Amino acid sequence: MSPKRLALGMFGIGLIVLLSSGLISLAHASMVRNLYPQHEHYWTGRVMNAENGYKKLQPEVMFGKSSDPKDPAESKWQGYFKFDLSPLPDNAVVTQASLFYYVISPGNEPVPWTYVTVIANDPVVAEPEQVWTDIVQGTVAAPALQSGRGWVERQLNAAGVAAIAAGLYQDWVAFGLYKYDEDDITGKGHVKGYEAEKFRPYLRVAYAAANMAIEAIVAPAGDVQSGADVTPLVQVANRGEVEVPFELVLTIGDGQWVMYDQTVSVEPIPVGQSALVSLPDWTADPLGGERVVSATLILANDDDISDNHLVSWFKVVIAPTEPNDPIRWGWQEVRPLPPGPGNKPVRSGAWLAVDKATGLVYAARGNRTGDFYAYRPTNGSWQELAALPGRFGRGARGVADGKGSVFAIRGAGTREFWRYSISENRWERLADVPLGPSEKKLGNGTDMVHVEQYGLDFIYLLKGPKQDFLRYNVQAGTWVVLDAAPAGASPKWKKGSFLVYDNDSRLYAHKAPEHELWVYDLGVDAWVFQGPGMPYATRSTGYRPKRIKEGGSATWREGAIYALKAGTPQFWRMDPRTQVWAEREPMPELGTTLKNVKVGQGADIVSYPFGRVLYALKGNKTFEFWRYAMPPQEILNDSPKEPPQYVGVAGPAEGQNASFLSVRPNPVSGKMLNLGYVVPAAGQAWLVAYDATGRIVISRKVALERAGRLTLSLAELSPGTYMFRVAGRGFDLQTRVVVAD
Repeated sequence: MSPKRLALGMFGIGLIVLLSSGLISLAHASMVRNLYPQHEHYWTGRVMNAENGYKKLQPEVMFGKSSDPKDPAESKWQGYFKFDLSPLPDNAVVTQASLFYYVISPGNEPVPWTYVTVIANDPVVAEPEQVWTDIVQGTVAAPALQSGRGWVERQLNAAGVAAIAAGLYQDWVAFGLYKYDEDDITGKGHVKGYEAEKFRPYLRVAYAAANMAIEAIVAPAGDVQSGADVTPLVQVANRGEVEVPFELVLTIGDGQWVMYDQTVSVEPIPVGQSALVSLPDWTADPLGGERVVSATLILANDDDISDNHLVSWFKVVIAPTEPNDPIRWGWQEVRPLPPGPGNKPVRSGAWLAVDKATGLVYAARGNRTGDFYAYRPTNGSWQELAALPGRFGRGARGVADGKGSVFAIRGAGTREFWRYSISENRWERLADVPLGPSEKKLGNGTDMVHVEQYGLDFIYLLKGPKQDFLRYNVQAGTWVVLDAAPAGASPKWKKGSFLVYDNDSRLYAHKAPEHELWVYDLGVDAWVFQGPGMPYATRSTGYRPKRIKEGGSATWREGAIYALKAGTPQFWRMDPRTQVWAEREPMPELGTTLKNVKVGQGADIVSYPFGRVLYALKGNKTFEFWRYAMPPQEILNDSPKEPPQYVGVAGPAEGQNASFLSVRPNPVSGKMLNLGYVVPAAGQAWLVAYDATGRIVISRKVALERAGRLTLSLAELSPGTYMFRVAGRGFDLQTRVVVAD
């Protein structure tokens, strides 16, 4: 038994008691997961019983009488499935389950009647006779059924559900399709096995389990005065179906040293609710500068650990009267990519990838080198990794699967496809990319994404500069050529084209230089429609048309596409629900390169899953690496009636004087709040306030003098902690306000 699969223990027993007592209803046990066979020998198959003995084959599932003339006379078949239960948490309490499989029996003959039975022994390693015996003598898990062609659902009874629960200890469960009428040996059933991609058999399991999530780090945030006492606040939600205690760990550091490290035990939070968790006070250090705060939730057997970690940034300022460069929304340059032994900047062939398992950002330099690095956002450090055994050139791209691997195409006029093992720090060459209909090798206009479907991992590849569109099955190690990307105004997808996955059911492909946006539906495996492309002309360019160039790239975050328009500093957000492109703060042209450089060759952008930030390489013969902190709900830049109001360190500030926002007294008692401010210049601004859940409670335009005071009514605010922000052209000020009873 693996260490992961320990006994349910008192917690699991307690869940069973709650379920049986009715305190947790089955209707509320709404967590559902599809479980698949692994892509390995004999995880699905059939057993033949003939005069010359028993024989086991895979992967197709059959039952009834064999019609293959190569088989011995009177050969009979029984089918079986083995399912991987490891995605279920150890503390899962299974309430319902169904077996799904796809029948492809030829002709109009009826499929034989079958029971679903529980298989006691592992059919992958058991001898054929043992598997046959288990199928025909196993406990019935679903009643007899005769089905036609297509998808079939077999709802499992209590014995089937109990078999799944017992299988949690061993990470698998197996069921047979038992053709039970021995007198009637005519007819057969033929069911797709584990190699069938979208037609793979699967178990759909409903269960109750714990699922806690960190939603936000409320404090510390924004600017914190040196010497101030700050109470760290973390918003945690119970997204599961049970209430369990947990631990919360919070650290604060400057990238090299940890200044604060506290762990607190937290009582259960009601199901479906959120709560603010406070930790011991921290006294802001006297040194000043950027700080990173990291929160980690610790809970054994959490159903989804992807939301158990969160990172954010804030700034310790020495004194409010001194000029400072606070942590703001928008772009901020961070530590550049190391120059490496060749001192080559980022050019064509560079790319970024984020691995959710390690929390690292992986970067290839391109510029016909194999240089490969990892960036750790929590301390801003770069680590040199094993170089690719070859040079990344035009058309090179990379993507991580979040499971310990990074996949990369080398480009540079080759067809090479590679896998990087994160744990082994080693590259492995995979099957070459097919030439496809164009019979072209990898070149400009290429991009790729990782997609998990049907319990399998796929790499979807847009292979420029033609229309080739392909898919790689990671488990099978095979490529499939799909329908060509649409021709549109031109059959070529040139440099600057990009591909984005919405983490659900669609791929968005943006064609350069025509600025066409096409949508590929993963459910039907087809291109379905064209949406609006990125605008050519904008206010920021004086309405002069600018087409996207090499280095054009995009990522998906918060339900939208975020894209860099290479050849310009422009940065765009596209909401597929409204099909509207909205320009965001441009990437600053002046960085550590100390030259005005636009986004260019080798640029790429990725989303960091553990903080509301994006990371980007500027490319264009620089080493520059940038971080974009996403404004909550992006409300400050959404007005179509006015020129863009860029906020952040890169905004067009109208002066370099100190800016700050203050509240006196704080906590606030009474019905009025006084916000004192100093800003670079008088003008219009936005005043926004968020409650502890991130919900907007105040939003209005205000007219500011160079310095002054805003008086606000608190009559509609209940006691609690709020974040107030005042943002305008070139500044974004924020402060935490506690409203007392």
